[in-house]
Amino acid sequence: MKTKIYLNILAAGMLAFMGSCASDEPIERGNGTDGGSSSALTSFSSVSPNRLMKYTPRTSMGGHDYLAGSRFYWEPGDNIYVKDDNNALQKSGENNISATQPRARFKVPGAYTAQNTYEVYYTGAAAGATSEKVIISTSQTQTSPNTAKHIGGVGDCGTSTATRVGDHFEFMLNHKAAYLCFLPRVTNAELGQNIYLKKIVVKSDNAIAGDYTLSMSGLSSAPTANAATEITLTTLGTTLPNGFPLSNTATDVATNAAYMVIAPGTHSLTVDYYIKDPVTKVEGVITKTLPVGKLFLANNVYDITANLTPKDYASEYYTAEESEIFNLAPNSNLMVWYAEKGSPHWDTQSIWSTQGHLYCKGMWYKKASVIAAENGLSVAELNERDPQGNDLRPQVFSNLNGDALVVHGRPLMSNINDYFYVPALGGKLNGENWFFGKSALYFTSNTQGNAVGIHLSADPQASRVDPFYSSNYQLPLWFGESSSPLK
Repeated sequence: MKTKIYLNILAAGMLAFMGSCASDEPIERGNGTDGGSSSALTSFSSVSPNRLMKYTPRTSMGGHDYLAGSRFYWEPGDNIYVKDDNNALQKSGENNISATQPRARFKVPGAYTAQNTYEVYYTGAAAGATSEKVIISTSQTQTSPNTAKHIGGVGDCGTSTATRVGDHFEFMLNHKAAYLCFLPRVTNAELGQNIYLKKIVVKSDNAIAGDYTLSMSGLSSAPTANAATEITLTTLGTTLPNGFPLSNTATDVATNAAYMVIAPGTHSLTVDYYIKDPVTKVEGVITKTLPVGKLFLANNVYDITANLTPKDYASEYYTAEESEIFNLAPNSNLMVWYAEKGSPHWDTQSIWSTQGHLYCKGMWYKKASVIAAENGLSVAELNERDPQGNDLRPQVFSNLNGDALVVHGRPLMSNINDYFYVPALGGKLNGENWFFGKSALYFTSNTQGNAVGIHLSADPQASRVDPFYSSNYQLPLWFGESSSPLK
């Protein structure tokens, strides 16, 4: 998966040195409440950023544009620290932030007369953050798509040097964290209307969260405490109890953009997307791997697109009497080899879709070439005789083989390519779904006349080959050994 740098975030802010002077009123323009003037406090005000650049000041992110940029705003609860003439970091007290807004005024104690420049720090709104400590949280929550009001409380931070300009100071805040913008999509339009994104879990080969020390040069290279290599971003809200929608077939910021704060640095990241179908109640994980050793710079937003479309097993259902439909399926001999010697694994984790909904059950079998090699035979010989040396193609028995031991769980990923997958599409009986999502049922290529069809039956308890004696049963087509919900 490619991940590109699309934006340098620079949030412009103005630091106005006002003291007890009331000349800040024209700058305020009615934004928030004026707490009055005080000779003991210095008023640091942000003004229109148009004098410096097009982006507004920090601290929340909003209006993100894919491949273009973002805008930042002050949020209630924001504070700044300014290093005064005594080299002490002073925390702002009163401010006029009553809502999300592009400008803000902070009143800060301390003396600011000895020099023309002062250091400004923003360490975020996380509980436990101090004048020099930034906490990048391992648990982040975003309640609505394409809003980043939460970032101030989970690790956003920045510094600046305020410069005296006449009777005030001006500064441009440089962010010191890195930011991920996740942009998922589902190209199966029917399915996308019915599934949702619950959370995103990012795992790293080194620390991306914890307690960091903030200096003018940025965050410390490693956490000073509580180092963590995993961050969870929950994407649920009161108006979105199932999660963010996945109804977009192409990248769409407005539909489901999700933002995470991480520590800058060189990281190898994997991303787990947790999706849910509230109708079938199936939940699953789709994992994407980002480039190894990717450099994530401070003051940058990284747009990470992801196609979360599961394997779709759309299929019609047919009766045994329509035997020509099943010519591409294995014959009874090979099907018994799968059932008995294919090391069947019943998997309830791998997700797939059909008929516009999400499902997760099916059986893994070893491929014919693997079974043949393990038994000193060729694939052609598997087709000619079953494991007992019988040719079952011309026969109809009540049970063509005994139950095989079923392993519960997916095969090890280290040898997953030795296996193929048959989804539990069940069948239809008198036109109604029958064992749908519970059993894998497939006719062999040598289905018999007179409404008798030999079929593979796979479920959590057994893997066997049986006959059907009724034309009322319909089963799906065989998907072949290339079938896998993991591809």
